Amino acid sequence: MLGIVSATQSGVPAAAGRPHWRTELVSKLNFSSVQAASDGEAWMLGSRQSDGRQTIEWWNGRRLQELRNPPAGLNSFRLAGLSGSDLWAAWCLDRTTAGPSSGKIVLAHWDGRRWSRIPGPTHAGGKCEQIAVAGPGSVWVAESVAAGHGARAHVLLLLWDGRTWQQFTIVPPWANDPSDPELDVKVGSLDFSGPRQGWAVGAFESSTWDAFSERWDGTSWHSAPIGSTTSDSSEMDEVAAVSPRDGWAVGDEEHGAGFVERWNGRVWRQPGRSGSLGQFPGAIDASPKGDVWAVKGADWQIAGDKTEVERWTGSRWAAVSPPPLTVSGLRSDPIDDLAAVSDHEAWLVIARSTGSAIARYG
Repeated sequence: MLGIVSATQSGVPAAAGRPHWRTELVSKLNFSSVQAASDGEAWMLGSRQSDGRQTIEWWNGRRLQELRNPPAGLNSFRLAGLSGSDLWAAWCLDRTTAGPSSGKIVLAHWDGRRWSRIPGPTHAGGKCEQIAVAGPGSVWVAESVAAGHGARAHVLLLLWDGRTWQQFTIVPPWANDPSDPELDVKVGSLDFSGPRQGWAVGAFESSTWDAFSERWDGTSWHSAPIGSTTSDSSEMDEVAAVSPRDGWAVGDEEHGAGFVERWNGRVWRQPGRSGSLGQFPGAIDASPKGDVWAVKGADWQIAGDKTEVERWTGSRWAAVSPPPLTVSGLRSDPIDDLAAVSDHEAWLVIARSTGSAIARYG
């Protein structure tokens, strides 16, 4: 994943000694995602409990500060970035929205001081589900569009290259009825290791959900079927792009079973040493240098089993010290997002019944 790799120097470095988890902040905001830098800074997308309005918050290591929000679309945007002076938000404006951007996909760029707005093409009436930055001047937006109005369920992948928009369409590998509103699609994750390599994963719905993965080679998107699922219904939830010959993905099958897949440059394969992570995978992310972290959910059938954060050592998944799941009011499945910074630093969004906590390992 191309994450945040540099920012201002106002953050507080990790304490000397052995890396460990610590709770950076507890907030009444409901955070859904985190972007992090190696100097102790992080940027979170959240929402207010009172009215559901979305907000972008900056944590500088000492205090939380709201960034002035991008213009319009405050209830349905997504956030990605490379640094604190290169953040991007995207949303699909409803056709009832007044103004020249009505019915369009819109990007907003934060340069460290202010937002600038970039109108995009007219969207297809779907959901702007994901945004990813593949490099400077290379921003992707994924829109999922359900079947209806004579069109098949499909995914639109839109690239802003700094000057123009390009649009790519992904359709399910089977014929479906465009008049059936139950046929749907969702994009679980969008991630890139660079401008010429990335992934879009999710699931198309027919009678069941069927996982899909699409690989970007710098010119076009290609289907890369998932190989080790055994269920009639599966979804690919998250993907971590490492390099053209390496990547990781996690997903779910029916009855709550999970799976882990690794890309070897040609096909997806289930790794031989996924351990317990393969049964209960959660979030997964790769740092800019390819360090892969993942969340293993707790097995409710095993007394005392706990949520863990694991790191790929190069040969197996190994648990790091337990995350700080001691803040009050935790939900039953408490970790909402994970951001890998390096082999010794990662961030978590921890969900509470009345807000969120942000934790940092380092």
